[in-house]
Amino acid sequence: MLFKPNEKSEADLKIGKEDARTLVNQLGFEDYKYFDRFNLEALLNRFIRGNVTVFPDYNNQNANLKVGYAFNYCLPDAFVDRNVTENLLEVPLLREFLSRGCEIKFLGKSPIKFQKFAKGMEDFSGEWKKLPKPYQPIPSWIMDCVANYESKYEIELPDVDFVIMNAFPSFFFSNMMFYLISLHYARKGIPVFLWDIEFRTLRSKEADSMPKVFRYSGADKYFTEEEFELIAGNSYWLLQIPGEALSRVKQLNPRIRILPFFPPYWLKDDIGMFDLKQKTRFRISYIGNDSERRRTIKKYFTPLSKRNRLHLFGGGMSRRKEGYEDFDNYVGDIKMHGAIPQDQVWRTYNLSRTCLSVARQRYYNVGFIVHRWFETVLGGSILLLPSELYGVEKYFNSSFLVSDVEELEEKINFFNDKIKMNKLRAVHLWQKKLIYRLFSSEKGVDTIFRTIGK
Repeated sequence: MLFKPNEKSEADLKIGKEDARTLVNQLGFEDYKYFDRFNLEALLNRFIRGNVTVFPDYNNQNANLKVGYAFNYCLPDAFVDRNVTENLLEVPLLREFLSRGCEIKFLGKSPIKFQKFAKGMEDFSGEWKKLPKPYQPIPSWIMDCVANYESKYEIELPDVDFVIMNAFPSFFFSNMMFYLISLHYARKGIPVFLWDIEFRTLRSKEADSMPKVFRYSGADKYFTEEEFELIAGNSYWLLQIPGEALSRVKQLNPRIRILPFFPPYWLKDDIGMFDLKQKTRFRISYIGNDSERRRTIKKYFTPLSKRNRLHLFGGGMSRRKEGYEDFDNYVGDIKMHGAIPQDQVWRTYNLSRTCLSVARQRYYNVGFIVHRWFETVLGGSILLLPSELYGVEKYFNSSFLVSDVEELEEKINFFNDKIKMNKLRAVHLWQKKLIYRLFSSEKGVDTIFRTIGK
């Protein structure tokens, strides 16, 4: 069931983490001892009138560190009324930096969104307005911005202790910001942490063509090998791969410095935290689309029996698109429910006993994992994974791994029909402990501070 407060009381508290855990325990959260600082504070502010501040561990406070925060979005809350949450994964991280006493220098480009967020940050978003409007060809525009941002366009970027930003080849303005920010701070020797949220910039297999030390988008041909080397030598790639499974990606990208780094979970009231249901509506479900996942969906989901048919919630599965000529055979017995808004994702997982998380092939090649893991588990479903995910056996219990459709059928039947509820809760707790360990804003900030020697 969804956790809800029984009553609220007036309070204005400033407390440490252990006291916060005591209060959260009194509210009935059995997992209280595993929550990070951000979520302890978020939960208490849901259930207690007033304002609750949970201090970080004393040794983790880093007052006056200057953080260049170069994500494009900066809002107090995540959007939940559409399919994409624009900043759900970054907000807990930013809140954690602020809780440690850091000074935030906002390098994104949205001043309206910035103004809605929080005090204690200096806004440099207006600097991007000094650049010329994009013109064709876009690579020439990008090169113009990067070559002339100081001398011609008089952009002033702040001095900081480090920068954190997305390394996500996407829209041309974001691409330009990547080149400009990365080169600017590399020339100053200020470390840049690049969060590649979809593993698009590095090699995932030996056959990958990589003419330069990493792959980006928009103007690669305009920048020299030396400039790429400069960026790479000054940067740390933040990848969603547990430390136990980093060997493959390091072997494929020997000149790149790589750190395990995961999107933080957020126990928000409008997105939620759910317990296991005694009875569920779906035996197995999947939320998402089949973008770069078609081979895996055909392997596991299409052949499932009618009894264990997959309930799929998502877009992208259209017979009007190229490649779907044999759509009916491709779908098999899958029940298509269509896309759902973000605020229904956790609730939908809660209606299902199991979920097999399928991913892009390049993720399997290097052991890259996705944020859907914490939504599945904290939504109250049992997470199952293909055993082909590189290194997964090093940190994930083999009881939840499947190698073919027969094994998937066996696991679906076991977790729906054969395991008693007390045992089911025990194995679910094991999964939740893994999620709390990996997907924590506290751990993410600790990783960065440890890397820069703070």
